[in-house]
Amino acid sequence: MSVLTHTSPRTGATAGVLAYLVSAGAILLLMMVFGLAMRLEQAQIISIGANHFYELMTLHGIGMVGVAALGGAAIMWHFLRSTSNCRPRCSSPTWCCSCSASC
Repeated sequence: MSVLTHTSPRTGATAGVLAYLVSAGAILLLMMVFGLAMRLEQAQIISIGANHFYELMTLHGIGMVGVAALGGAAIMWHFLRSTSNCRPRCSSPTWCCSCSASC
């Protein structure tokens, strides 16, 4: 038997923002490791080969764009939630951001 708990929209948004920021932080740390591996290859301290180097470079670039997207989404979500009047509708899973809508 599962117990359902009710969370307010504010708590849900805060948890969502934290999830985005934690994900962005974890990806950023992984991209740092990839960047360090590429620099060590360039300094000829380690040898990973040209093919693996460019695979790491591609992953590094895609990951950095992903970090920017996740971090930006979290920041926008935080500030939009604090300045707008968005709340879930009573009978539907959609969000209502207008003041005139009623449940």
